[in-house]
Amino acid sequence: MQKTSTLGEISQAHQGKVSDKWSSYLEEYQRLFCEYQNRPVSLLEIGIQNGGSLEIWGKYFANARTLTGCDINEKCRNLKFEDPRIAVVVGDANSDPVQGEILERSADFDLIIDDGSHTSGDIVKSFARYFPRLNAGGIFLAEDLHCSYWRDFEGGLFDPLSSVSFFKNLADIVNHEHWGIREKRTDLLEPFRAAYGFDFAESDLAQIRSVEFLNSICVVRKCESGGGGLGVRRLAGTSAEVFVPTEPGTGSGPMNRVPDESANIWSQAAQFQARSAAGDTAKEILDLKAGIARLEGEKDGIRVESDRLAFELGQANRRIDKLSHTLTLRDSSISWKLTAPLRALQNAIFRR
Repeated sequence: MQKTSTLGEISQAHQGKVSDKWSSYLEEYQRLFCEYQNRPVSLLEIGIQNGGSLEIWGKYFANARTLTGCDINEKCRNLKFEDPRIAVVVGDANSDPVQGEILERSADFDLIIDDGSHTSGDIVKSFARYFPRLNAGGIFLAEDLHCSYWRDFEGGLFDPLSSVSFFKNLADIVNHEHWGIREKRTDLLEPFRAAYGFDFAESDLAQIRSVEFLNSICVVRKCESGGGGLGVRRLAGTSAEVFVPTEPGTGSGPMNRVPDESANIWSQAAQFQARSAAGDTAKEILDLKAGIARLEGEKDGIRVESDRLAFELGQANRRIDKLSHTLTLRDSSISWKLTAPLRALQNAIFRR
């Protein structure tokens, strides 16, 4: 039987359009995607640059149905592919018209890779838009999350609205059935909804099976058909010499019913209300960030203008120096001519 090439081997041998991926990404993608390699998958990649990654996906997923790329760069309209399964949609993936074009290509996907602008707002909105389009058992993967720690990408280590902060909240949503309070999953994400203007459906959030963090990557898996709850408690064996478990569904231990946590200060609705209040000011925070970026841009513009004026001033000073030197030479020449008779007389006197 012919050996199946790994993603790393295919990438190393690739000679077509340029692909730019960290080596650790290729290793992790091999681990994550190997179970899909021979399936008739549909893949969406947001952010494709030169399109090399789409060619590599075409080689890796030999039985893929569709390989759809999306990029906001207009130059991507010039990309041509021999593989008929590959198609590129040009525009903002978080706009309704472009999303419509993407879904015309494929109404659902097995694998979604977000390698777009890397700004926190775009990452959150892309997840809200496209996770509902992920098939059961599929993977949504956001890469280059190191940008989440940088101001220019709407982030920072303690920024509550960064993309990494968003995915951290999804880890709590996976455990929603254990909260012990009435609040919904969507309540936890209210600050992000307020900040980025996009709603999350409770039914979609309930389909999050797992959230895995790697260096600069977050992997969100969608539940297989049947949901992702803890499931039915199973007791096996007959000998309980140390601890006698209660029957499933009885008692108050951690293996039984979820306790009422409404009186827990760290689980009270006040905590959600505080988050909601934070969400009310989230837009203001983004506006302030935008204002800071605008002022910094103006500062850079002033610096450029100052440099230009300094250059022109330097040129003017050099011109003045040149003219002064020319005037000095001219004055010296006129003075020399005017004093010529006196010098001649002086020389005549000295010769006597």
